[in-house]
Amino acid sequence: MNIGKLTVTDGAAHTPAAPTNFQVERAYANSDELTVKWNLADYSTIKNYLLYLDNTFLGGRYDDTLYVKHLPAKTGTLKLYAVGADGSRSLATEAPLNEAAAVSDVKVEPGKDGNVKVSWTNPQVSGEKTVTVKSDTGSWRYAAKPYSQTVKVAADKSKVTIANAPVDSSRYVVNVDNAGGTTATATGAFADAAIEPYPACSVIWNGDNVTLARPETQDWRYLYMTEKWIGENGKQQQENQLGASYTYSQNTPPITGIIRGRTTPASYARSIPRQS
Repeated sequence: MNIGKLTVTDGAAHTPAAPTNFQVERAYANSDELTVKWNLADYSTIKNYLLYLDNTFLGGRYDDTLYVKHLPAKTGTLKLYAVGADGSRSLATEAPLNEAAAVSDVKVEPGKDGNVKVSWTNPQVSGEKTVTVKSDTGSWRYAAKPYSQTVKVAADKSKVTIANAPVDSSRYVVNVDNAGGTTATATGAFADAAIEPYPACSVIWNGDNVTLARPETQDWRYLYMTEKWIGENGKQQQENQLGASYTYSQNTPPITGIIRGRTTPASYARSIPRQS
């Protein structure tokens, strides 16, 4: 006897409701990659989500987003099912996929003057475009002040320049939406033309010792200590890198010469004796 499936239930109905707010979040230009998102329901009622393109299974997980590395087709209907505790499936929530009507070859050129040039290749059927340049708030390299600008572009145009973008090397997301087609997405980093100064409040003197707190800004990698002095002639002498041992405030072996950034936990500080 062959049994394809055996289910033991308590007799109650556990079929979950269909997922809500299901949509294509990013359809990456010049690739078969795709990211979708939806509203995540409580785990007590839903144990998994399953994604299909028409009848082709693309993946599943209990989360509010799913990345697809390779789409089997450019057009079709995306279907998302919720799975209950007893394995029952909800009705599908659908989202159209029409990459054949999307723009392609999206190119982004962030300038150090804050202008972002976006260009693309129009599809055979080209409508009015909606172009959005915004900060990638889901990235580790985020902008201090999230940025977002949206412009409309005529159907026969294939490029636009958007002004006043960040120049702090934070990450961006560019979406180009052709009417009737799936939105094409490109990601990258804004130009890097700004340096945030090390704040004076992070330098604390205690007698002959100085404590340097780890900078909160992302825009740093190494912190070098240098010394300046005024000679007897009243003129500033050359700067030398401080030959001090920079010691962690925790029980960690000392390092000499530099303070590393980004990978150092925020709780660390350095105490450096005043040079005689």
